[in-house]
Amino acid sequence: MIDEDNFAVALQSKPKSFFEMNVMHLMITDSVSEPVVSHLLSLCTGVQHLAYWSNYNNASVCNDIMTMPLQSLEVYFHTLEALSRLNRAHPQVTYLDVDSFLEDEAFSGLGWLPALCDIEINIGKRYDIRLFRKN
Repeated sequence: MIDEDNFAVALQSKPKSFFEMNVMHLMITDSVSEPVVSHLLSLCTGVQHLAYWSNYNNASVCNDIMTMPLQSLEVYFHTLEALSRLNRAHPQVTYLDVDSFLEDEAFSGLGWLPALCDIEINIGKRYDIRLFRKN
């Protein structure tokens, strides 16, 4: 568990533009509280590679994720579903890693990731699916 008070002080020590321009890789786990998750996502808007292993997937969190210039996205299945319900394309994402704890969950709505060419699915075992597109 992180010391969120000290972490908040560290975040406030730099201007928002610092995080926008310098944080390209970000990993958020369940050990981070929802207010800190929301604050991080609102600061780090230039993230290209996001590993979002948190259960917070409310509309604000999903909107923040969808505005990032992501190239790769790692999420739990329920977060993927919440993102797909926004009905907005995310044209730069080429890599998707999804953790699903139920083998009977169906993937739907991946059309919002038109550049997707590499998918990893973990349902207790890791499956790697590569998609090849003709230009």
